[in-house]
Amino acid sequence: ENRISKIIFDNIELPNLKELAAFNNRLKNIEFTSKNLPQITDLDLSDNLISTFKIESETLTRLVLASNRIKSFDKSDLILPKLERIYFTSNLLLTFKPEMLTNIPMLENIYLADNFLTTVSLPPLQYMTDIYMGYNSFKNLNDIKLNSIGIVEVMNFDSNKIYKLENPETFPRDIQKFTCYLCSIRAIDPFFFSSFRSLRRLNLNQNFITTANIFKRNNGNFVLTYIELSHNRIKRIGKNDFKHLPWLRELELQYNEITTIADGAFDSLSNLEELIIYNNFLFNLPLNLFESTPSLNRLWLSGNNLAYFPIPEWQKETGEFGNNTLTKLRYFFIERNPLQCKCIDLISSWAKMKGLDAADIDDKNVAKGTMPACVVNEQGCQSDVKKDFIKDFW
Repeated sequence: ENRISKIIFDNIELPNLKELAAFNNRLKNIEFTSKNLPQITDLDLSDNLISTFKIESETLTRLVLASNRIKSFDKSDLILPKLERIYFTSNLLLTFKPEMLTNIPMLENIYLADNFLTTVSLPPLQYMTDIYMGYNSFKNLNDIKLNSIGIVEVMNFDSNKIYKLENPETFPRDIQKFTCYLCSIRAIDPFFFSSFRSLRRLNLNQNFITTANIFKRNNGNFVLTYIELSHNRIKRIGKNDFKHLPWLRELELQYNEITTIADGAFDSLSNLEELIIYNNFLFNLPLNLFESTPSLNRLWLSGNNLAYFPIPEWQKETGEFGNNTLTKLRYFFIERNPLQCKCIDLISSWAKMKGLDAADIDDKNVAKGTMPACVVNEQGCQSDVKKDFIKDFW
């Protein structure tokens, strides 16, 4: 945070120096060698005006060149045999070629976010685990070639205009986390994710996805434990949409346009712990929907069009509640629904019997009603409002 425009590194002799930070200056050209800095491991040159550089070091493990004016570079510009992390975030890169990383064999993390990249091809790097390419100009996944890389823990494409997920042949098979938030995705090959045998976390938040039928396999199951599909345009959940997801623990479907969930849609989700489906258009739920989710701990149904909640094991004749379903449920949210007046009392009694954290059930912002559905307002209970009124109400 000075006005340094030039550093002559050959004139710096600090044999014990491990970290050097020269960020937020006015550096334009960098020629760095660590011959007089034999122990340096961390070099931060971010927020400068750098457009050209030559950096050579036998000891550097972290190099930060973020927020500069780099458009391109050659393999001879980076000779860093022990480097593990490199940051090119917020530069002017248009393309990235394999030869650029020829002299960085130990690289684990590369940050290419917030550039103008339209094509990327990375070399086969044995230790690569994290790849960040969000906020670029990709439009086609065929322009991204990463198929030679081994196990990748994080693959991030946030805020690109991908439009369609297909042809995963150019991707590593061992991706563990895939995120494409704000990617304008409109279509997904139903078998796209089946190629990723190690995929555990998936985030497709804020796209234009209209179906949850994107987890098809010819054989076997996914090992996914977390899926976020919130802020999309999904309209219904089909019976087989989650058929191959037995290890799923968290499912986020909030802010979609879901009106129905098919009977048996959650039959394979025996390990599901959290289901978030608030702010949709659900009118009803299948009677036995939660019989196959014994691990469910947190259930979010707020802000839908539910006139009732199908209380598991409720005996209508005796008014008694069973306690063999949803035995691990602790948090239950159903506020902002046009519930029937009698249903609110039943849900409240059931919640107290199970010891649920569900205080909002008795709150004034729970809309009460009578058959078929209605809401509480200053005039009291309005009846016979039906679906059209509910849509207008929200």
